[in-house]
Amino acid sequence: MEIFHKTKVKYIILLISGLFLAFSIYYFQNHIFEIGLNPYSNLRSDRMTGKEQFVLHVNKPSRVYLLHNAKLTGGYVEFVIKKEDGLVIEDYRLTEDKFINRSYNLEEGKYYCTIMRDVENNREKLRFYYDKRFITQEYVK
Repeated sequence: MEIFHKTKVKYIILLISGLFLAFSIYYFQNHIFEIGLNPYSNLRSDRMTGKEQFVLHVNKPSRVYLLHNAKLTGGYVEFVIKKEDGLVIEDYRLTEDKFINRSYNLEEGKYYCTIMRDVENNREKLRFYYDKRFITQEYVK
């Protein structure tokens, strides 16, 4: 009888763990969003030039996460986040292979994000995660 009881407890713990995993995946899919050249977050090109602009409307103070893994042969990639009043939150320029992993606490307001590229033989993975319950994204250019 004791063996049956121990087995029963293991199955209950396994079931609860599975439910927790399923709920976690559901929560992540419904509340976290990434910006960039969707669905082209994993970019690879021989030559790329251009400028992307996004506006993030922050309704409640939130944290955003930036992951940028760039492998560049030549040229540059520049990323800028500015507040509506012109205050620069983040500004970096990559001219070599680099991995950026940063998080930002954003207050209520508008934030302008700009990604400028003039690169040759690049391979990039750009992810910018935020909670879409509190932040909405508008593609500008």
